[in-house]
Amino acid sequence: MNKKALAILMRARMRPNHLTNFALSPISNELNQILSNSHGNRSGENGEHHAMEHGKEKLNHQRSFEVVRESMHSVISMNKTEVGDSVLNEFLEGYCSLSFENRRKLLLTLAKEYDLNRAQVCELIKQYLGLQPPGSEAQSGGVADEGFLSTFYRIERNLRHSLKPVYETLFERLNTHPEGLKFLTIIRADILSILTQCIQSVILLILREDWELVVVVSDIFIQPYLNIAETIQV
Repeated sequence: MNKKALAILMRARMRPNHLTNFALSPISNELNQILSNSHGNRSGENGEHHAMEHGKEKLNHQRSFEVVRESMHSVISMNKTEVGDSVLNEFLEGYCSLSFENRRKLLLTLAKEYDLNRAQVCELIKQYLGLQPPGSEAQSGGVADEGFLSTFYRIERNLRHSLKPVYETLFERLNTHPEGLKFLTIIRADILSILTQCIQSVILLILREDWELVVVVSDIFIQPYLNIAETIQV
């Protein structure tokens, strides 16, 4: 092809049917498929990346919760002389870093796992009720009365100790911390927010007249938080 013919061809307009034919040609379909696959791969990669990031974030939240839970356990279980400001600071900072949902979860754990040892309470009550009161006809008086009184005093002392929830130890030790009062105020505010949500759920159940669930929600979700709230002295 000479230069003149090439110039004429380059200036010529392409008809619409040429575009249509190209759009329907196998090459066009293949290009569209490649572009579609490329876009799909990118979307898939983005989706996988998002899922991985979400999984990492969830795992980090879970690890943070477990770390704070262990810190709380240390504050409760350590001897009074072993609990220093560093241990309390670790728990305070960890709690404040938790999301509201994890705070709710931690407080529920505190209320249930560090509550009374009811099996021990029942056993002590049985022992106490099985004793004969001092001065009764079944006793001969004198040394026997003193022995029975000693047994009464011992069981009463153990009973008073067993009726004290374990989580009270946490609040007592936080009260000795310079920032403890402020922190206990934060915990109580969180509990009030949680109770507000629980009460709203109970109101909905009452409106539905689902009385069995009202009792379940009250006993399982509301009462544990109320027990903690009553213990906090601020």
